[in-house]
Amino acid sequence: MDAPNIPQDEEEGGRFITMAATTGIEELVQREDVVASLSLLSQNWLKEEAFISCVNAAVDEKISKLDNSNWNMLEGRIEEVKKEMDRKFDDQRQEANQLRSEVDNLISTPNSNLPQNNARLVSPTPTHQTRQQGSISNMFNRILSDDISEDTFSLMMISTPYKKPSWWYGFAIFVFQMILCSLILYNQLLIQSRDSSTFNVPFHVVPEVRVAQFMSIIFCVAIQGDVLVSIKTLTLLWKTTRWDKTILGRGDDTGPLSTSEWASHILVPNLMRFVEGILGLFVSFVVIVQSDNIINLLRDFTALMIISEVDNLGFRLAADGYVGEKMCREALKVKGRSDCTLSSATSPDEGRKCNRFIFRPLILATILSCMFGGWSYFVVQQVRGKIYSQRFPGCVDTVPFEFAKKHFGDGKCFGGNMNTLGCEFEGGDCINFNLEYPLCRGDDLLDVEIELANDVCNMAFATEACRFDNNACCSSEYTDTDTFGNGVCDFDKDSGANIQKCEYENGDCLQYNNMYCLDENDCCPLSIVYGNSFQNSICNGGLSATSKCDFDGTDCNNFSNAHPTCPF
Repeated sequence: MDAPNIPQDEEEGGRFITMAATTGIEELVQREDVVASLSLLSQNWLKEEAFISCVNAAVDEKISKLDNSNWNMLEGRIEEVKKEMDRKFDDQRQEANQLRSEVDNLISTPNSNLPQNNARLVSPTPTHQTRQQGSISNMFNRILSDDISEDTFSLMMISTPYKKPSWWYGFAIFVFQMILCSLILYNQLLIQSRDSSTFNVPFHVVPEVRVAQFMSIIFCVAIQGDVLVSIKTLTLLWKTTRWDKTILGRGDDTGPLSTSEWASHILVPNLMRFVEGILGLFVSFVVIVQSDNIINLLRDFTALMIISEVDNLGFRLAADGYVGEKMCREALKVKGRSDCTLSSATSPDEGRKCNRFIFRPLILATILSCMFGGWSYFVVQQVRGKIYSQRFPGCVDTVPFEFAKKHFGDGKCFGGNMNTLGCEFEGGDCINFNLEYPLCRGDDLLDVEIELANDVCNMAFATEACRFDNNACCSSEYTDTDTFGNGVCDFDKDSGANIQKCEYENGDCLQYNNMYCLDENDCCPLSIVYGNSFQNSICNGGLSATSKCDFDGTDCNNFSNAHPTCPF
């Protein structure tokens, strides 16, 4: 026996039941396709009330179209049919459950000869929750299956072009994505790349970052479904197919639409989807080659994934009713058509041509080749030092590439001739150090962060600018006092802060050591040099009038010249 003409969804089943209800209860009960309709509805409708309500509404709609003259004649008959259907529903549901169990057993049995068209009768249609188990799995489902993609571009495909709010809603989402991607490109290419390398690519990255970049490119192409989905949709819904049946739900008895209608419904939305996908891929590529840190790479890549999913998020908002009832109805139309495959628009011969898997893999291979080719180009430029020359032209002559590769970007300030403006202060490593020690620089000051933190005195850093090697050379008990560096020497030579490691009390004792010390052990007492009677134009005599005290600070010079034989 030939398979019954089974309705393909609840709406079609409802229409058939309405037709049967108005033609007679005997035909309704006896025909096999009525049983199939009730079986299908019993699978997908969760409550008996929902089925009865739908049938009643359909019958009421049929009744409203009848002439008043026929009303009295049909009113009683319609009520009888409705009551009979209420009574028959339980029996039909039980039969459908039994039939479903039998077919499930056949499906689980190897080499089952179950007809393909009957499988739909007992195989529940995937629910909305099942189709959206997760965002990542949903991305791959969009790419690998032939289902209509649930996004705002599909919303544009089923809408009247340029007229319906749902079409403009999808267009607004597309413009929003393009603006976001353009702003990112402007920032990355025109602002950050100014006076730097191409795309502001770092001149050196560690091997683990290269591995992360390689994997990110594969993942980027795999989840960027808009490019592949647009190509898949165009190949399966080409203008020579009956795309209008799949997208617009037109019947077999209608003729194909014009090429201009195809361009408005299919070509324009998918070109937008393709452009958005290509721009998203390019932005992702720029972010990947710019990365020199795995965490930053993953952070930026995740942000770009969210931008590429805006069209899907916008569709979900519409489907959940957040942007109005009309938009919700349009989105639900897409959901209803997502149970149908795009390949159903093609004839068997065309389907075989489209499914030879030559064109789509070629596109995927081309995209991957472009991404990996561009990435490989930058890797070679980095290894050869070309990027280093582009990024630090004022540093190339003083710092060799291999030396810079060793120290730039490690987060530690090495110093020396790399801590200069031409080297961008060691690629940014020395910025914090320079804020703390703004004048502690010099070609001989190397490995500065380690030297200042090891608590071992290095005389190269024993300067006020380097805080006397961070007080490793001169104790803070001297450097933190108000008298340190006030112009008055407070310590005898080679004692206290009057030593080389403290720069002779930060310069306070230099004059004293040079003028009032004949040798290390014979100096004029500090009490005389800094006393009130020293250098007051009065010769005081005594110890102050000796050569080590410069003859009372030259006060006794005139007296000595006038009285050369008079002792002081």
